Amino acid sequence: KSDSGEITVRNACLAAYSSTTTSLFKPLSDASRIELSDGDKLDLSLYYPFRTSCDKPESLPLSIPSEQTLTPGREPSFKQDNIFTCTIPAVGAMESPLETELLPAAAYLRISISSTSPAYFNSFRLEGSQGSVLAFTEGSFDLFTGAIDSGEETYDTIGLSSETSVTVTSSPLKIYVKVNPGFSGDKLTFIGTMGKAELTLAEFEVPEGGFKSGECSLYDVKITGEFEMPGDLSKNGTANCYIVREAGSYKFPLVKGNSKESVGTVASATVLWETDNTATKVSKGDILKPQVTVKNGRIYFKTADNFKPGNALIGAYDAAGNLLWSWHIWLCDFDPQQTKQLYVNTSTYMMDRNIGALSTSPSGALSYGLFYQWGRKDPFPGAADAANTPMAITGSISKLKCNSDCDVAYSVSHPTTFILCDDSSGDDWISAGRDNTLWTSDKTIYDPCPAGWRIPDGGPEGVWNQAGEKSYSMDFYSKGVKFNLVSGGTAWYPATGYIHRGEGDIRLAGQFADYWTSKTATQTVTTFEFHIKTNADDSKVGLYYNNKTRGEGHAVRCQKL
Repeated sequence: KSDSGEITVRNACLAAYSSTTTSLFKPLSDASRIELSDGDKLDLSLYYPFRTSCDKPESLPLSIPSEQTLTPGREPSFKQDNIFTCTIPAVGAMESPLETELLPAAAYLRISISSTSPAYFNSFRLEGSQGSVLAFTEGSFDLFTGAIDSGEETYDTIGLSSETSVTVTSSPLKIYVKVNPGFSGDKLTFIGTMGKAELTLAEFEVPEGGFKSGECSLYDVKITGEFEMPGDLSKNGTANCYIVREAGSYKFPLVKGNSKESVGTVASATVLWETDNTATKVSKGDILKPQVTVKNGRIYFKTADNFKPGNALIGAYDAAGNLLWSWHIWLCDFDPQQTKQLYVNTSTYMMDRNIGALSTSPSGALSYGLFYQWGRKDPFPGAADAANTPMAITGSISKLKCNSDCDVAYSVSHPTTFILCDDSSGDDWISAGRDNTLWTSDKTIYDPCPAGWRIPDGGPEGVWNQAGEKSYSMDFYSKGVKFNLVSGGTAWYPATGYIHRGEGDIRLAGQFADYWTSKTATQTVTTFEFHIKTNADDSKVGLYYNNKTRGEGHAVRCQKL
């Protein structure tokens, strides 16, 4: 009732019989009959399709699919996957037909695409800003107020797929997309997939006040061939480390490690340091181009036009200049899934090289890779040769004596600071107590390995113990250890040296190595260790697990998840 708000009829089923000009609604039962007393005025709220199971018109089930079928050139089929609604206020005695219109609860986009030359797309995608709600699976619509509750399972992207490729020519092709009317972002990125390449085709401005239920927003996209083709590094999962195999443009989401948790509001991003793993300093931009951009909850960057293997660190900052998170970009043409290795007597696949290594050859130091303090997600440059010469970097690495400020939050906001510690600080880079949960057998947000890989197990469960004494051999002249593989051949472990916890310098490269594991003790962490003696006759593998202090910098060889 208009005056009291009393609901006189709830969820009544009416049948519509159409003529050429009007639709006549009739109740299917007495329970559906709407009785009007003299002087009464009713607000009539209608929806379609009718649901017998819905006893709360304030929460009609509504979903906006995150994966939608591409129907080029055809308007969407308005069937029972949608809710159509209208409200007719203050209806009194009806002496003539009521003028009204049922409209979708969802909002729509019509994207008209044309191209100066034929282009063939596998699929398209709309991306909102990270964490925005562009689609949802278990939402609801309030028939009385028009309010939408998106529920808990939400998406900031909508995929558009077709069974066959979509051809775009000079004649505009119309694509329709159903979106959340409550979308709060200010821009949408429209992306097309062409083969393995992802092409950013356009950015759409969202109308002031957002999209509206029952309305269709119109966008035109004209393809001239001048567009970016960023590869999505997070296709197989997010991580603190991404492998780049060839020159090009790339992107990844602003989330913490392998989680979906946003790093916060990012205003800018930059390359913190880069190296080609040698003692010669590269010029700025030789590894990654300096221009790093942030949009729609993602970081976009480009490699040098002439691909150069190496390593780099990208940091993200808020508007006040605080570093929120950082990611290791590992530029090396290898696929860890294709080159994974299984050692004799083991059942665990391992990566064929250390994190950051550019080679698996025993010849030279390109197989050394990078160093990590235990539990920290960010790497530090390793040795460039067997004489303890550090890799030359473009950028800077600093050192700080462990103090009361040194905790996990400090390590995240200072990824280029090696935290020095000694006996007085308990040999840990964390000043107060130890955190055994930073690296575990379950991949954590601080795990430094790429997606699909993790810090390896230690102790009896570790792959090196499983392999046993007869499955490896010392290579004195190449300065390392070789493990026999089930498939034949060997896995190479170089004597990387390490970073001293108290001085922060590299020591014993070519003579000694420790490889971190996830197995912790009270004050220390178990490592896989070997030591090459001073001559070939005396040399043997000190192939054992040793307890090392967490402040040292050691190599990491990742284990397959």
